[in-house]
Amino acid sequence: MKTGLLLSAARVAVGVAVGGMVVGAADVRAACTTTPNCESMGYKYCASECPSGSVACPFDSSKRFCFSPKPYSVAASTCSSQCKNAGSQSCTRGGVTYYNACGSSKCKAGEECKNGSCVSTCTYTYTAESCSAQCLNVGAKSCVRGRVTYYESCGASKCSNGKYCDNGNCKSLNDKSGWCCGGNKCNSDERQCQFKYSKSCYQICITGEPDCRDLEKSCQAVGGTLVFDHCNTTDKATFTYYNGAGYYKCQ
Repeated sequence: MKTGLLLSAARVAVGVAVGGMVVGAADVRAACTTTPNCESMGYKYCASECPSGSVACPFDSSKRFCFSPKPYSVAASTCSSQCKNAGSQSCTRGGVTYYNACGSSKCKAGEECKNGSCVSTCTYTYTAESCSAQCLNVGAKSCVRGRVTYYESCGASKCSNGKYCDNGNCKSLNDKSGWCCGGNKCNSDERQCQFKYSKSCYQICITGEPDCRDLEKSCQAVGGTLVFDHCNTTDKATFTYYNGAGYYKCQ
């Protein structure tokens, strides 16, 4: 019997009149009966857990009894550990909400769940900027990590034959051509060099031009070969001819 009904019944008093007074009236503070616990009576499921129909507890219609129930057992914490949203159907038992299943994944394309967090599966390291700095096109395979596109590798060179990359710019091998000293391809007049400058012709030459060995290394570093072209015979007054300087082309 519900508590409310029991209290109403307690208010009914039966007495005996004695000298114009009512005596022996029932105490309005009569003891109340506690509402029975539905779950202890077997009504422990939600309607959604009873696919074949159910009977509601007379004291709490949200509690049901049914045969062949399919109780929900997935907690929100379980779904969260799998990087998933909670399911659409739920039931609360013992103060805990359970779901029929987890919902959709919280991870975006290119991500996977690790220890409850969505992490990128992208492991490529090359960017468009790093490839461009090498005068290379980007590679064919790419992925996105942190809103940045990364490539498995860089692609083909942007520089055509006869050119090399210098800080992201394609330059001609001719940039590595020029005058140099000590190549032993052009004669020098040591007597004239000593007479006028009190120095060797090489010492005079190196003050304005690089050593031919350094020029050769610079040419080889960009994939070229240093080839002798000619000696300068047009301005003997500057000792260009006599100091043994020669012009070499990087090819």
